[in-house]
Amino acid sequence: MLPLNVLGAFLVGDPAWRVAFLALYVLQLLLFAIFVSRLLRQDITLFLFLLLVALHPLAFENMPPNAYPLQNTLPFIVVLAARLIVIRQRQREVPSRAQILFAQIAFMIGMFVSEFVVALGTGLLIAEYLARFQWGREAGSGWKAALRSAFARRYLVSDGLAVFIVLVPYGIFRWFNPSLYEGNSVGSLLHIRRLLGTAFGHIKQGTPLRFLDQPLPPLEGPDVWVAVAFGIVVAACLYYLSGPVLRIRTPWAVAVVAFLLTIYVSLPIAISAKYQIECMDWSKCGYLDSRMSYLPAVATLMGIIAIIGQLPFRRVFIGAVCIATGAVATLVFLHNAVVADDMRRYDAVWNRGETVACASPQLIGDEPAFMATVDPEALVELHPPSSPLEFWRVYIPWRADGRCRIK
Repeated sequence: MLPLNVLGAFLVGDPAWRVAFLALYVLQLLLFAIFVSRLLRQDITLFLFLLLVALHPLAFENMPPNAYPLQNTLPFIVVLAARLIVIRQRQREVPSRAQILFAQIAFMIGMFVSEFVVALGTGLLIAEYLARFQWGREAGSGWKAALRSAFARRYLVSDGLAVFIVLVPYGIFRWFNPSLYEGNSVGSLLHIRRLLGTAFGHIKQGTPLRFLDQPLPPLEGPDVWVAVAFGIVVAACLYYLSGPVLRIRTPWAVAVVAFLLTIYVSLPIAISAKYQIECMDWSKCGYLDSRMSYLPAVATLMGIIAIIGQLPFRRVFIGAVCIATGAVATLVFLHNAVVADDMRRYDAVWNRGETVACASPQLIGDEPAFMATVDPEALVELHPPSSPLEFWRVYIPWRADGRCRIK
């Protein structure tokens, strides 16, 4: 994943690339909604996609879309697209072996990037096999026949081989080359209370639960009115799109499976002693896995909405749920506006740095004057023992010699 991180860091200074990264991230949300729709055999794509977008909180920490914009986004897109191709081909009377092979190769390449993608990819497989079992039950098959159909040998061999080809070389490599990064430690696997506490802490930080119990800072009128209008539109659209959600069969199973997968994809972080200490002892939860868990967490919410839709007077209850969700979307909008304002403070540092690089790069030689001009609040930090000035001494000449001349 290092090349993706370097490429993302290199390109993110360009506003056009930031828009592209955001578009890719939203595409990932859309592909996940399509994937769930295929498994449920109900056209809930727009409903789930709207939930994913409307309830998505910004976080000014190590989470996409603003942090590590390519590390998980591109591999997740590859893995999701690969599974959609496999599902489509396996539903045909005469599947294309070439397309399945291509999709499985893409699936493997995506999972080779990091443990995060392995967690997501295997989680998608679990959901896929459980859905196929449900398809058999809905078709009138008994439990044994549905199991045989869902776990057919041709499926198990193809998918199992893909996972095997990824995990075995990785395991051998790790055996001979143990990671020096504390975050890869699995020493706290058996500390169940801390493991679950860390998992739930990271899940919470990826959802609106991260701020619902906190007061919002004072906001200007336009932000408030736009947020309210946004919440009303979200509530109305959810109600209009809720029909297929009400037709989901065994919605309780959807909610339970999605909830368990929410925990499952958080395990790569939750089993680490480093992240258990940060989350449980320092109350600093939230990382890349929080964005992974956000996907099945919102699917869990959709399952709960579908359960409510089974109650008497379901239109009344669904209307109430949509209004409540619209209210939460309003709060998310306001929260994101506050976070975006904070981001602009940091972005201003880089804008001032670019101005100095192009207008007076020699200022880097006067440390007090440079820092007072570019970063008076000392917002840019580096891991010790490096100092921000070391970075600026490299960045300013590079920017002055290359990028400024282009302009």
